Amino acid sequence: MATKPKAKPKMTEAELTKNTKLMKEAAEKHRKTLKKGDNFVALDEEEMRKKLQRVNSPVINSMGWSNVAPGGTVNISVGIFNPDPVSQGSLYLHLWVGPGNPIADNALFLLNVDARFPRLAQPPAFGTTLPPGGSQSFTFPFKVPSTIEPSTYLCNFVLLRLSHFDVGTIFDRSGLALTVT
Repeated sequence: MATKPKAKPKMTEAELTKNTKLMKEAAEKHRKTLKKGDNFVALDEEEMRKKLQRVNSPVINSMGWSNVAPGGTVNISVGIFNPDPVSQGSLYLHLWVGPGNPIADNALFLLNVDARFPRLAQPPAFGTTLPPGGSQSFTFPFKVPSTIEPSTYLCNFVLLRLSHFDVGTIFDRSGLALTVT
């Protein structure tokens, strides 16, 4: 099972204000990359502040996607942000479908998979590095099998640090509802 990051000290009010501003800017930049009519979710300012106070980082900050027909491909994009005063490297996002989002235990969450759908990870080897206050978004071209029934499917994301020679670290997770029409 993946280790949890060590608890970091609480941010000062000045750090919270600065990081909230940078997170808002990163989410807006991500939103502008989407097509008109695409779905988009991001933390609002209050949620950003709460998240920065309770989680280790980096964090998932925003998500964009559209609806898709069976057999089609949808571009699902996920934005991440690093509020830490140091760079964070070897970062990956993993995507899969399954109703695992409300499961608190990460081991069970990661196993809750609808095997009809692909499981994808971004970026390529050796991950990405985010500098302090840095953000990046990743787009997953997600192919929906042609045999899938029209419905809503729950997509999950986990932001993690891959360790080649030890247990990796789970930093954050999120989910969205993908409509197959």
